[in-house]
Amino acid sequence: MRIVIGTLALVAPGGTETFCLTVARELQRRGHEVVLFADSFGPYADWAAELSVPVARETDKLPSACDAILANDAITARLLAVRYPDTRLAYCIHGTIFEIQQPPVEPGLIDAILAPSERFDAFARSFAVDVPIVRLRQPIDTEWYVPSEPPRRPPRRALLLSNALNEGPRLDALVETWAARGIQVVHAGSRDSILDVRPAIADSDIVVGRGRAVIEGMACGKAVYVFDVGGGDGWVTPQTYPAIEADNFAGMATDVPIDRRRLAADLDSYDPDMGWINRELAVTYHSVRSQDRGSARARA
Repeated sequence: MRIVIGTLALVAPGGTETFCLTVARELQRRGHEVVLFADSFGPYADWAAELSVPVARETDKLPSACDAILANDAITARLLAVRYPDTRLAYCIHGTIFEIQQPPVEPGLIDAILAPSERFDAFARSFAVDVPIVRLRQPIDTEWYVPSEPPRRPPRRALLLSNALNEGPRLDALVETWAARGIQVVHAGSRDSILDVRPAIADSDIVVGRGRAVIEGMACGKAVYVFDVGGGDGWVTPQTYPAIEADNFAGMATDVPIDRRRLAADLDSYDPDMGWINRELAVTYHSVRSQDRGSARARA
């Protein structure tokens, strides 16, 4: 099949961007022809091209025809629906805050909605769109994100993998509280333009973040702490994983805020075995090579 994947931007790494690249590379591995298309471009588009994923930087560079469309925002969904009016279009939800992340409601524009969490599934069902809703789990290439050195006891380095938590009292609370316990917190995010975060993850014992950053840390065999600008749920464990995954690892699975006292107390329950257990969770439920097993259901 020839598949066009559309997203608003391929400028810097983020949840939607890494989703698109992960899916594109896996579809290529399975023998399909894939083209990435975006409304704006930057280093991430260049990196995708270096990884042998074709990138169309203008609509006239797109193929004249395709067999399927995967759209990841409302703007490119409409652009691609106009260019390929007879092609089936699946729309993936990546957030619930911004209007651009909402599925278009024009009759006949989209043919299915992909919801990579229970929260997104409920969000999709709130729209007046009569199409199947497919509940997925976030896909990660677990052959790309692999374990390196296991987490140390006690931990010495935590990687804050976030594009949003760049400053303010919430960041200060994390850095200051954990520094007092002997942990260096380093940051990798949009300000740093780090395209390949694997070396930074490998150098760390703990990965802190939300969304797909959480699963990347899990796949790399690290202890993972869900905490970002929008909220926090603490450690990913086999017990907390179901609720945290259902929330798309966004830090809103529980209703108890994380303050400095809890940031300190949670370190007492740190266990380096979290690393290999998280790796197993990532491979079992999120491997892009076995999404048929990890996905939950489809609803008409």
